[in-house]
Amino acid sequence: MRNRTLILYLAGIGCVGFTVDGGIYAVIFNLFLLRLGYGPDFIGLVSALGLLVFTLVSIPAGLLGARKGTRRMMRLGILIMMVAAGLGPLAEFVPDSARSGWLIAVFIGLNLGVATFFVNAPPYLMASIPADQRERFFSRQVALWSIAAFAGSLAGGLIPGLIAPYLGVGLDSPTPFRYPLFLASVALLPGLLAVSALRDVSGLPSPDRERVEDTGPTPRRLLVTLALVRMLQVGGIAASVPFFNVYMDSALHVPTAQIGLLTSLGRLLSAPTALLTPVLTARLGATRTVFWSSLVNAVANLPMAFLPHPLVGGLSFIGVTSISSIRYASFLTFSMSVVSARARSALSGISEMASGVCFTLISLGGGQIIARYGFPPLFIMGTMISLVGTGLFWVAFMVKRSAVSEPVTQT
Repeated sequence: MRNRTLILYLAGIGCVGFTVDGGIYAVIFNLFLLRLGYGPDFIGLVSALGLLVFTLVSIPAGLLGARKGTRRMMRLGILIMMVAAGLGPLAEFVPDSARSGWLIAVFIGLNLGVATFFVNAPPYLMASIPADQRERFFSRQVALWSIAAFAGSLAGGLIPGLIAPYLGVGLDSPTPFRYPLFLASVALLPGLLAVSALRDVSGLPSPDRERVEDTGPTPRRLLVTLALVRMLQVGGIAASVPFFNVYMDSALHVPTAQIGLLTSLGRLLSAPTALLTPVLTARLGATRTVFWSSLVNAVANLPMAFLPHPLVGGLSFIGVTSISSIRYASFLTFSMSVVSARARSALSGISEMASGVCFTLISLGGGQIIARYGFPPLFIMGTMISLVGTGLFWVAFMVKRSAVSEPVTQT
């Protein structure tokens, strides 16, 4: 039963990664907007408003998951993503006066679905597997998501160039970019079916697995500290990933297929690095793994900021995304391990909200920064924010070791 549950769970994660969160939409949607005549400022606004909704619904989604069931909320999240993803490419046929609002609504819908799904996924997994296997399965989850996002990024980058000759248009037209966006909506259906077939788990993990861990209420100060670290940690990736395809396309004039290839390579290399997380944690300890991966992840943006070359930009992006998988997997396991079982749904919502705050602010300001000063200041700003988050984690969990005990890693 447990193997079946995990296979279905990972199938849902994989479909979301292939389509919306890192895959087809991550490569194509901004390029679609550019072909519709929009600039980086509007793209930043669309991204910021969508991420603002992600931020606002994260905590309610976690609370609803604890009350209504995490499986039900995961299923609702995928359904919302399917509808929004299918409506996105129809913007080409919407009157000019309503097109901007349509695109904003689509991206809001996508982020609403992503938040609902991913806020409830970690608590579901925590409730479904024994404590000594969680780190391994969290790293596998990140690895599978990375492989799926690789496949989606590659498909998204290749499809427009393959179908453009048959449509009688060039890659400066939005038409070839419409069809991979439709594909993303259809490809979410297997994920919806997989999550629908999952068994329900209770709001609290089973007592035989959690008796040792659920020692009482979690201090609010700990939840706030974890959320603040999470918010600042993602500054680097929030500055680079949403604008990477815009940077490569508009600043460096890189072909769409090559952008998709570089994006997909970053996602692909995230898989083996994610699988290294249990090894690094066993060798360095949980706190050191989070610290060092966060530090390296922060500075990986800098080559892209100072050397405007397609190869440098691609390698920098690959570094950001691949190291981010270690940072994300290790911090997710660490944070879920230092709070009580009762607090995990709340922590998941708070953490995703915190991440969304950072992405929202950087997306909103990033478009304006690019329009006025270019891309390098944005990448540098993201690095500095991540370094602050890394320093805060060091102070809170490495210098002040009494604030929280080191999670026990069982391999």
